[in-house]
Amino acid sequence: MRCRNFYSITVIFGILTASSSAIAGSNRPLVVATTAELVAAMSPKNAGRTILIKAGIYYPKAPLLVPSRAKVRGEGVMKLDSAGIPIGFVSGTETVIRPVANPSPIGPSNPYFGKWILQLSDGASIQGITIDNKLEGSNSLRIFAVGRELVRAGIVECEIHGPGGPGVVDGRPVGRPIYISSGSLPSPGVDPQGDPTVEVHLKRSIVDAHGGDQALFVINHETRGQVNFFLSNNHVRNGFEGLDAVAAASRNEQPVNGASMTIFSRRNVYQGFGDLDFSIGLSANGGSPAPAPGTTVGASDNQLRLSSFQDTIQDVTVGVFARAAQRLDAEQEESNDNHTDLILIGTDIATVGFVLPPPDPPTLVPASDLVLCATSPFGDFPAGSGNVLRVLGRQLLGSGQRDNVYGLRCDLNPDDNGNSLEFVGSLNSWLRTNESIDPAPAEEFFYNH
Repeated sequence: MRCRNFYSITVIFGILTASSSAIAGSNRPLVVATTAELVAAMSPKNAGRTILIKAGIYYPKAPLLVPSRAKVRGEGVMKLDSAGIPIGFVSGTETVIRPVANPSPIGPSNPYFGKWILQLSDGASIQGITIDNKLEGSNSLRIFAVGRELVRAGIVECEIHGPGGPGVVDGRPVGRPIYISSGSLPSPGVDPQGDPTVEVHLKRSIVDAHGGDQALFVINHETRGQVNFFLSNNHVRNGFEGLDAVAAASRNEQPVNGASMTIFSRRNVYQGFGDLDFSIGLSANGGSPAPAPGTTVGASDNQLRLSSFQDTIQDVTVGVFARAAQRLDAEQEESNDNHTDLILIGTDIATVGFVLPPPDPPTLVPASDLVLCATSPFGDFPAGSGNVLRVLGRQLLGSGQRDNVYGLRCDLNPDDNGNSLEFVGSLNSWLRTNESIDPAPAEEFFYNH
């Protein structure tokens, strides 16, 4: 009896010891020093692990997927200016992911074509890393959820470089340093009404579009999708749009209705092309058909809330462009009952016009601090009905007299479709608390609740 008990205790002790060793092993950081090790580390078996990437340059040949809950840490040490905005890594600490064949345009046979360099799974985060992507026709960092997925991800003290070049290939958005969405294009065939949710936190990072369409592209591709994006103390630069937030963009095969989006931007710097080319700091769109060939279906009942606190928007043609609905041509359906809430607190806006370069005739494109419209139809037709853009602005510092636009339509034509532009408070409170926003909105757009 005593021997039997001793044997049982020995077996149990051995099992517990082996289990403890396995747990300890899985909790130890996984150290990466070669491209082959980096590719091997991006495996589902490393879910929840810390992956340490040594300083150096890594050349993957295909898109990488960071495992669920994995913490990927490079050795990059980010330098900050006196305002806490990043200015680059300390020399010698750079940890760079640079895809093979970089730089070059790529075609359909390339594994990066229409895709991305790195994708973050749920719970994954990266820190101290540079993604150096010059492959036109791809994105740099991709975060998305489909079906009933919940995906939460974090980016801290990184440099994310986009390739520039065309904004769409094979019907898919490309050229973006960071592309965040519910749903994915083309649709992977999952439930198109599965309520996917995405939440992303971006801190103390440099995001450079290198002349591409958007530096930060945030969009709902799925009905009832939800995207929450929180960003602070970043330097976002060199894109046609610094931040493009689209609460819903429908396509014929994938209408988007009932989606929502929350953007909370604090103490970021959005920098455009200055007087060299047209650029926009912040763009907010409550719902519209996608700008894709053949798309006719509208987007309705969507909500967008964009809050900017103490951001700096500089060297752009248009500081903030916001609308509740948009329609590109008369063949597209109307988009109805979309709501955009825009909150600007302590935002500094410095805009500049530019002269069209040859071969165009030398024409000055005027600057606008604010272009705020209930709807934005690109022609003599309505964008939809029941769309509302609501604006709260306090402690704004503008550029002085500019070509600001406020209206039910961005072209300022009459609108009798029940759309609404509403400024919270009174004109007196706007004039008292904001500086150098000239002209101010007309009194007819203010309301008190």
